[in-house]
Amino acid sequence: MTLRREPTTLVETMGSYWTQFAKTGDPNQVGLPAWPVYDPKIELCLEIGVEVKPRAIPHLEKFAAFEQSLQARITCSFIGSIRDYDRFVVERPKVQGPSFYSDNGRRRIVFQIWDWANERRYRFHLYITRSTESAWQTQHFTSTYRAVLRSELRHILEQAGFTNVRWLFPSDSGFYQPIFIARRNC
Repeated sequence: MTLRREPTTLVETMGSYWTQFAKTGDPNQVGLPAWPVYDPKIELCLEIGVEVKPRAIPHLEKFAAFEQSLQARITCSFIGSIRDYDRFVVERPKVQGPSFYSDNGRRRIVFQIWDWANERRYRFHLYITRSTESAWQTQHFTSTYRAVLRSELRHILEQAGFTNVRWLFPSDSGFYQPIFIARRNC
């Protein structure tokens, strides 16, 4: 039996989900709330903050759902993470990875392709290729993303009554993408 302590910080929680996903293709694990399977009819992601629960996806085309979700919150603090789109809209990356993993004698390759439609939207493709006993198996996931700049997200947070928006960058937090923290008077 393997004993694992539960993550105690935001970075540990996010890292646990991403590590599990990189290992198995499924972020779910014992000790953490279930990460919902993507359903285009519902469009939920897992919000990892003071609470860990499903919420509307903030960077997809239907950004209004995220704004409504923020306004409906009764929490005093909101912690989240978003890709560094301020940098990405300038660099316009086309590929991320590949990353190589080995689990219990099985190999896995993970990479992303970003097909930019215009300066703020791109078609995201995630490929996960795993070795099996007799062959390789590839899974492909895709969605359309909207590049949300930090100033835009700050404005949306402020419209929902959150102030004191702070950003922690990877050099500050140890997490691979920027984390934002916002508070409001409760």
